[in-house]
Amino acid sequence: GQVEGVLLLRGTVNVEGAIYARVGAEEVQLTALAKTAAGEVTIPAGISLDGMKYRVVAIGAQNEKGLFGSGAIAEMAQSITSVTLPSTLRTVWYGALALPTLTEIKVNGGTSFRSIGGALYSGDGKVLVQYPFGMDASGRFDMPGHVQTVASGAFGYVGADGTVKAAHLSVISLGGALEYFGVRERGYGYSHNAETRKNTAQELGLLVLLQSGVQKFVLAGDGEVLSKDETVLYLVRNRLQTDVTEYTIGADVTTIADYAFVTAPNLTSLSFAGTVEAFEALVENSGSLWASGLK
Repeated sequence: GQVEGVLLLRGTVNVEGAIYARVGAEEVQLTALAKTAAGEVTIPAGISLDGMKYRVVAIGAQNEKGLFGSGAIAEMAQSITSVTLPSTLRTVWYGALALPTLTEIKVNGGTSFRSIGGALYSGDGKVLVQYPFGMDASGRFDMPGHVQTVASGAFGYVGADGTVKAAHLSVISLGGALEYFGVRERGYGYSHNAETRKNTAQELGLLVLLQSGVQKFVLAGDGEVLSKDETVLYLVRNRLQTDVTEYTIGADVTTIADYAFVTAPNLTSLSFAGTVEAFEALVENSGSLWASGLK
């Protein structure tokens, strides 16, 4: 990772037990906290190496090929309760803060991120980036009304080491402005394009499979969970209902989320209110796991 004291691109360096990888001319990404990290952890705004100073602009795991992507930066740490992010940070990769004992995420200035009630949001408050899995809550989380996007893994993350989740949650109240659920950071922000939605497992249905403690998702009424414009079907029911055997997909639905049918496991009759052509387009636009849960 170094040549004559120069840290190469994607090359790594150990600073006080933490691992950093170079991502720019004077920029590094924190890929792993020190194994001894515990309690309240503050991520520095920069590091010094051989007379050079580097800003910490990202956090997220790095695989054996040197590529950045999903993964916790603390290897399933069991004792980290609080993480403070630096003002220099502009990227938080999927699952970077998937720590089971984390009760609070703080932000030390900057414009890319903000902390509200201990949870992490984008600077403009439109993206819920991470809900601390160990937060001592009442069992219910009410999403702020300004949230338009929930990042993939915000409530539960599956990594190579297993599943990490907010196990105490029983009700998640979705904000009225919510448009996208399960969008991943790609190293340049949370993309809202159709390709990203198609390739990303929808978190609502995934949580039903992984986290049986979440019994209800509140949006409007007790029926299905749709996007605000009613074009994305997230769940056929907002809670697990085994007595539902029939369901009709609305004609305005253009995308079916992965695992949308897991809340009605005994569904035997499925119909679509639109045309055959519209249904073919609907299937084409939906992810590969859209039919999961159907018999």
